[in-house]
Amino acid sequence: MDKDTKTFVGTSATKFATECGIVIRNVCPMNFHTWDSVPKEVKTLMYEKLEGSFELLRADNIFMEYVDARLRAQWKRTRGVLSQHWKKNGGKTNLLAARSNMKPDCRSEEDWNHLCNYWELEKTRWETSTSKPSSSQAITTLINIRPMDATFEPHSQPQICPQSITEETIASCTS
Repeated sequence: MDKDTKTFVGTSATKFATECGIVIRNVCPMNFHTWDSVPKEVKTLMYEKLEGSFELLRADNIFMEYVDARLRAQWKRTRGVLSQHWKKNGGKTNLLAARSNMKPDCRSEEDWNHLCNYWELEKTRWETSTSKPSSSQAITTLINIRPMDATFEPHSQPQICPQSITEETIASCTS
């Protein structure tokens, strides 16, 4: 570790990143959808595992932010690798095949099933899609738009009439 920059550099940086990946895969459950939601106790356990191989300056907040950032990056990478495996083996098009083909280095079947449940949600399926919205999705969006100066009335009807939507309007929303 470089004492001046409070980071790992060179080969020690590579070794540290590798060890962070190993600790994430072996210790951190994947049932948290954001790194910030991983409990402090789990992060503390990961720090302790890293201390077996590296000197961690636990009292130094700046250094521990660096360690946390490295663990976060490995956590995101691990979830990304598992997600790619799920997609490659059926993903959105064949949920059963994707679920039944757990990646061998996934921490547990419980983690795999939790991630599959998450990826199978409609909300997640839309957010992870790289395609543009279809015309029908654009129409639905347009129909639900209200003018900025409209007063809010619960259960009121949309302010745009579906008959006033033109192909040009749809094209501008989907391009």
